[in-house]
Amino acid sequence: MKKNNPTWYDVNEAKRKGVDMGLTFCVTVLTDKMGFTQDDVVKFMEGIASLSEGVSQGRVNVADLKNVQLKEYLMDFR
Repeated sequence: MKKNNPTWYDVNEAKRKGVDMGLTFCVTVLTDKMGFTQDDVVKFMEGIASLSEGVSQGRVNVADLKNVQLKEYLMDFR
């Protein structure tokens, strides 16, 4: 059987689906397990959008964010 090579569209679609799934998981935990309201979720999503924009514009570095999480909060998700 011939194996199809993924296209850039396939790769981008997989990324989009992964981000969608991750955000769905986050919002579900925030609302169902932590009692976040709709307003809280909107603020969370605005924060995500702001960070994403900062990364894409080069104002924020993901490695720096991870270092802050590790040093200040002792959290390492690598």
